[in-house]
Amino acid sequence: LLSLLAPAAASAQDDDPHHDRSRRGRGIRQVDNDAGRNRRDGFWIAGGLGVGGESFDARDGLGWSDDKGGAVGYLKLGGTVSNSLLLGIEGQLWAADYYPQSYDRALGSLMGIAQWYPARRSDFWLRGGLGWARDYLEERVQDVTFRTTQRGTAYAVGAGFDFPVSRKVSITPSLDILGQHYSTHNERVVTLGVGVTFH
Repeated sequence: LLSLLAPAAASAQDDDPHHDRSRRGRGIRQVDNDAGRNRRDGFWIAGGLGVGGESFDARDGLGWSDDKGGAVGYLKLGGTVSNSLLLGIEGQLWAADYYPQSYDRALGSLMGIAQWYPARRSDFWLRGGLGWARDYLEERVQDVTFRTTQRGTAYAVGAGFDFPVSRKVSITPSLDILGQHYSTHNERVVTLGVGVTFH
C-alpha cells in the first residue's frame, strides 16, 4: 500500500503550486547569492579615459606650480586574489600641449597595483600602486625641436565604483592622485576618469 501511495503523494506535491513557487523561490535566491559572491573572479582588465590637472615642484623653494589640464588614458589588468582583492599592473599616460610656450609634455607610469573592496558585497574600491615613471618633453625653438626624457619613480592612490551593466562588465568612474619623483623635480597629477571593467 505504501509503495503505491508514495508516487501519488510525490506527484501531488509536484502539482502543488505553492510548493513549486517555494522551491523556485529558493532556487532564485541561491543563484542570486552565488552571482553576487562570484562576480569578481579570475582574470580582469579595465581601460578608460579622463582629464587630469598636472602641477610640479622644482624643489627651488617656490612650491607647487599652478595646475595644467590635460588628457588621461589608462589600461590595467591582472588577477583576482579574492572577492575583496585584485592585483595587477597599470599603465597610465597624461599629456598636454603648452601652446603659448611651444612645447608638449607627457607623463607616463607603469605600476604594480592592488585594488581593494572594503565591503565584500560592495562595488566601491580603493587602490594603490608603485612603479616607474617617465617624463617626456618636446620643445620647439623656431625650426628646431628638442626632446628630453627623464625616468623616475611613481606612486598612485585612488578610489572608484563599479556600476554593473552585466554580470561581468561594469562602467567604472574613478578619482586618482598620481605622484612622480625625478632627480630634478616632482610631479603630481589629479585625474578624473571613466572606464569599462571586465571581470
